[in-house]
Amino acid sequence: MSSTEVAGEAVPASQRGSWTSFLKSIASFSGDLSSLTAPPFILSPVSLTEFPAYWCEHPDIFAAIADAKDDESRALAVLRWFISTLKGQYTSRNESMGSEKKPLNPVLGELFYGKWPATSTSSSSQGTTTLLVEQVSHHPPITAYVIENKTKGLRLIGHNAQKTSFSAGSIIVKQIGHAILTVSLPNNTKVEYLITLPRLRIDGLWYGSPYIELTDTSYIVGGGNVFVLAKSKRANRKCQAIGLAFKIKKFGQLKIIVSPPQWGDCFR
Repeated sequence: MSSTEVAGEAVPASQRGSWTSFLKSIASFSGDLSSLTAPPFILSPVSLTEFPAYWCEHPDIFAAIADAKDDESRALAVLRWFISTLKGQYTSRNESMGSEKKPLNPVLGELFYGKWPATSTSSSSQGTTTLLVEQVSHHPPITAYVIENKTKGLRLIGHNAQKTSFSAGSIIVKQIGHAILTVSLPNNTKVEYLITLPRLRIDGLWYGSPYIELTDTSYIVGGGNVFVLAKSKRANRKCQAIGLAFKIKKFGQLKIIVSPPQWGDCFR
């Protein structure tokens, strides 16, 4: 048996006993796993209220949504921005911390603010993207957030919560909630997109090195007569474009775009 096949190989030696006990407890637990206390080495120093900041990691791609000239190009811009948020949201802890970590549970009323001004390398017309997050419920935990770029006429309002369970050696995270992106157009009309959140599967528990896989389907619906479906067949630990498939439906016609190579920068 190779070292990578040893249970708990990635767990610090002093905490392997507590990790084994933790795995036994989640395997037999029938409620929401978020209420369980995890071993210290798997805990993150980052609060859940900071997670909506991942939606803002590429403010240039977010701002570009407002520059689209028609429904279809705008839908593609929304989809491009959505893809650009995936790496930070679901794989960055593996790179910075060695494995996925359990975030801190926020206290009721906890606030988080963010601001992404236009940089020296970007156009001044890009504007400033701002973020406001508040923990609006403690039982169950619900996080609400507002992302806005007033210069570009973009505003996203959303909320999310999680229900977690254990199945076949993995933790299943059902993300509850959605976001609504409003785009104010030059003709004083507004276009809205409803964005749902992907379901997550956390694997690697047996070895003590958890990582996230995206499962099922995320929907982006709106933009007049444009319907966008973003389906994750398999988003591996590096969130490579090859693991994603996208469909755009307009006026009853189906256009399929599979892993556009030119969108590779979305995963930077």
